Amino acid sequence: RRTLTAALDVAPDSLLGVMFSGRWRLQPDEERRIYIERNGAMFEYILDFLRACSTGDENAALPIHALPETQMAVMWHELEYYGLESVVFPLVPFSLDIATFSPGPKMLSKRMGLG
Repeated sequence: RRTLTAALDVAPDSLLGVMFSGRWRLQPDEERRIYIERNGAMFEYILDFLRACSTGDENAALPIHALPETQMAVMWHELEYYGLESVVFPLVPFSLDIATFSPGPKMLSKRMGLG
């Protein structure tokens, strides 16, 4: 139940959000489980992300962002399938208010009269 609520709260228009919103007629097994034939290891990360997000954890996506490159390629495929890529990797528009700048070595050496 917690996963269902998390998916609906965090990403209502994702595949999981739609599946559990009542808009789809699901066919659970005799133990009321829904079987999704996808990558189980990546799905664990996705469920952990949804659960953490639903509790307000600002670092919910860190475990996914920290995946090695080879696993990240698989994760992107899964996130696209579930419609969660923009939730896990939101686009942040450029803004001078949030941008930070630091001088590079060439700039520093010229300003200090060393270049």
